[in-house]
Amino acid sequence: MFIFLTALYTPAQAQPVLEADHPLVPAAAVAAEGGPGTLWVNPASIGLDRDARFGGYLSAPLDGTSQSLALTAGAEGFGLGLQRTESASDERAWIVDYASSLALPGGWALGGLLRWNLPENAPNHVGYDAGVSWRPLPWLGFGAVAQNLGGPEAEGLAASRSTVGVAFRPMGRRLVVGVDARRIHGSEPSDQLLANARVRAAEGLYLRTGIALDATSPGHLAHAGAGLEVFFGGMGGGYHYGGASSPDLHTLWLGSDEPHESLVKTGHSYGRLDLTEAPPYQRTQMLFLRDTRSNWFEVMRMLEEVTESSHITGVLITMGNAPMSWALHEEIQARIQHVRASGRKVVVYLQGSPSTATYATAAGAVVVWMHPASNLDVTGIRAAFTHFRGALDLLGVEPEYVRRSEYKSGPEQFDRHEPSEPALAQIN
Repeated sequence: MFIFLTALYTPAQAQPVLEADHPLVPAAAVAAEGGPGTLWVNPASIGLDRDARFGGYLSAPLDGTSQSLALTAGAEGFGLGLQRTESASDERAWIVDYASSLALPGGWALGGLLRWNLPENAPNHVGYDAGVSWRPLPWLGFGAVAQNLGGPEAEGLAASRSTVGVAFRPMGRRLVVGVDARRIHGSEPSDQLLANARVRAAEGLYLRTGIALDATSPGHLAHAGAGLEVFFGGMGGGYHYGGASSPDLHTLWLGSDEPHESLVKTGHSYGRLDLTEAPPYQRTQMLFLRDTRSNWFEVMRMLEEVTESSHITGVLITMGNAPMSWALHEEIQARIQHVRASGRKVVVYLQGSPSTATYATAAGAVVVWMHPASNLDVTGIRAAFTHFRGALDLLGVEPEYVRRSEYKSGPEQFDRHEPSEPALAQIN
């Protein structure tokens, strides 16, 4: 089995020519971003982003000899695409794409894309892509994609290719750096080494630059490009320019990519977080039903995004009697303190029958509200010991056991009338 390991974020499609099969998507990521064009970059990544997405891309060289117009829409786990291409030789074609992805435990995702190529003056044909993404850590990603599998070449512009790489987020969303190795197959195979950086200059403003080196000719620059992306209330657009040994390419795009960002502040808003149910560590994978709950990582990430957005002034958290451990409550408490330290307000709304742990977490907020019909069940933190040694003495039973250390106090309930000092030290 051949397993790819692609970058969490790859360069802005540093292709030597305008592709006839895949739209140029300078604003999409391979394994981390959920931008509208992700299905054409790595179909596995669409299963890792829950936001609905849509967009349009227009790419053409400066001389206007060819062009590509692509539209796409999708949500978590699937995507649809429609592309119209026109080559320098006046060959025209429609291309219809369907992509699907399955998110797996451990940060893995598998995905595929099926493509129907409908040229006007040539037989129709079908091709497909296959991809995998792996995010073991929030700042590190691996994965891979193989494209144009199973379909014939179209004037040499649809040769199959595979990409493998790695990417890092050394400064969170502020900087993403990726390095990829790409093999373009065909009658004359070629290898490329690609590198890029995406910089979050300000909220709603991103700068991108990428280069592609020809590995078969060391030091030869195959492509270089730079772009600007601007977002207003979650909607955005961008322009990307690239050129080197191939004709200069210009790409314009419009759509959704950064759902909570805006370059111009239009007012203040609050984030909302529902913790009336315990977030799962991983969403349940079902055949026909989709688990729409936010997992634990997404909850923590949402609280972190509140501190990064200048137009979000606080967060409203709804809590009840969700069964969560004290460790999880302590982590939420720490995030609430982090939000308040950034100058934002935290308001907690209690409903149902909040427990002691829930109220202890809510106490870190600026204001705590509670529904009038709710029942605040605050009983404090306590522990009770039950010992059976007295009953065993009446029955004439003498317990026997082997204990490795004094802190292994489990058998004490059968051997002692009261807890030992090491046992009390563990509780207190």
